[in-house]
Amino acid sequence: MKPVPRRLAFLVAACFFMENLDVTIVTTALPTIASELGVGTPEAAVLVSSYLVALAVFIPLGGWLLTRLQARTVFVAAIVVFTLASLGCGFAQDLGTLTSLRVLQGAGGALMVPVGRQLVLRDAPKQDIPRLIAYIVWPGLVAPVIAPFVGGVITTHVAWEWIFWINVPLGIIATIAAIRLTPRTVEGERTAFDVLGFVLVAVGLGGLTWGAQRVVDGAWDAPIWGGAAVVALVVGILHLRRTPHPVIDLGVLRDRVFATAQLGQVAYWIAVGAVPYLLPLLLQQAYGWDPVQAGLLVMWVFVGNIGIKPATTPLLNRFSYRSVLVVSAIALAVVTVALALVPPEWPSVVLAVLALLSGVFRSVALTAFATIGFATIANEERRAANTVNAVIVQVASGFGVSIASVGLAFGVWSTGETARPAFLIAFALVSVGALASAIVMSTLPRGSGDELRTVRRA
Repeated sequence: MKPVPRRLAFLVAACFFMENLDVTIVTTALPTIASELGVGTPEAAVLVSSYLVALAVFIPLGGWLLTRLQARTVFVAAIVVFTLASLGCGFAQDLGTLTSLRVLQGAGGALMVPVGRQLVLRDAPKQDIPRLIAYIVWPGLVAPVIAPFVGGVITTHVAWEWIFWINVPLGIIATIAAIRLTPRTVEGERTAFDVLGFVLVAVGLGGLTWGAQRVVDGAWDAPIWGGAAVVALVVGILHLRRTPHPVIDLGVLRDRVFATAQLGQVAYWIAVGAVPYLLPLLLQQAYGWDPVQAGLLVMWVFVGNIGIKPATTPLLNRFSYRSVLVVSAIALAVVTVALALVPPEWPSVVLAVLALLSGVFRSVALTAFATIGFATIANEERRAANTVNAVIVQVASGFGVSIASVGLAFGVWSTGETARPAFLIAFALVSVGALASAIVMSTLPRGSGDELRTVRRA
C-alpha cells in the first residue's frame, strides 16, 4: 500500500475523530446544557439528532462537489466549516441558535469524512478495502472512548461550551494536513446538481426529525410534520429513481448483497445510535450519578468497541459474514435491554460489563457492515455506493436518537417520572431495531462477503 493513501487515510480518521467526538461528548453533557438553556433533556436531544441528520442530508452534496471542484478545495473547506461552527456553538445562548449551529456542523462533517473516505477508497483493490477501512475507523474510535469522560470532566469542572471549543485546535491541525496531503484531482463525470432531489430528501429527513421532536414536546402538529415528511421522502425516492443524474444514485441498490446490507444496517444503527445517548441520561437522571461518573461508565461501551477490533477480521475470516451479523444483532438487542434492567443498588461493575459487551457486539457488526456492502460493487459504482452507505448510517443513527427520545418521553408520560421504568421503555424500543437487523441479515445469500475473506471455510 502506498504511503500517501495511508497518510490520507489517517487524516480522514482524524476528521472522523472530530466528528465522533462531537456526537458522544454532547450526550454526556446534555442534561447540563438542557438545564442552562432552560429546556428539558428530551427536548435537548435535538442537538444530537439534528447534527446526525444534517450529516446525512449534506453528504450527497460532497459527491457532486468532487465533480466540480478540486478534491483539496472541497475537503479543506469542509474542515474549516466544521471548525468555525464548533467555535460558534460555544457562544450560543438558546436552543434554537445552538441547534442551527449544530446543523452547520453537520454540513461540514458531511463534506469532510465521506469525501475523505471516497478519496482513500477510489482506486483501492478490493483486497485492500478492509485494511484501509481499518486505518480510517481505528483512530476514529478513540474519540468515543475518551469523549464521555472528557465531556463529564469539562461539564463538571469547566463549562459545557468547551465541549465544542475543543474541536478548534484539532480543526486547525487537520486543515494544515489536508492542504499538504489531499490531491487536486476532480472526480468523475461533471453533471448538473439535482436540486429537486436534494430539497425533497432534506425536507423529508429534516421533517421526520422535527416531527419526532414535536412528539417529545407533546405538540398537536407532530402527525402533520411526520406525514408531510413521509410524502416528501416518497416523492423524493420516485424522483431519484427517474432522474438521469440523481443526488443519490439508488441504482446501486439493485445489487442484492449491498441492498440487504444497507437495510440491515438501518435497523442496527437505530440501537447503536441510541445507546450512547440513553445510557448517560439513565445514569444521571435515574441513578443520580454525576456527569464524570456517567462518562466513565459509558467509556466501557467504546472500550469494548476498540478492544474487539483485533479479533474482528479473524472472526469474519473464520465464520461467514451472515453468521457474524445475525449473532451480533441478537446479542446487542439482549444487552441493550439488560442495561435498563440493572437495579441501582447493584455493583456498578455489572453495568460496566454490559456496556463493554454492547461495545463488542456493535464493533464486530459495524466492521462487517462497513465492508460487506462493497463486496460485489464494481469500482465505477463505489462513489454512488459510498454516498448511499454514508447517508444511511447517519440517518439511522440520528433516527435512533429521535426514537429513543420519543420512547423516553412516552415512558415519562406513562410512569409519571424520569426513573428506571421510563428508561426501560426507551431501551426496549430501540432494541427492536437490532432484532429487525438480525432478521434482515439472515436473508443474506450464503457465501456473501467471501470475496473479502482471506481464509475461507471448505
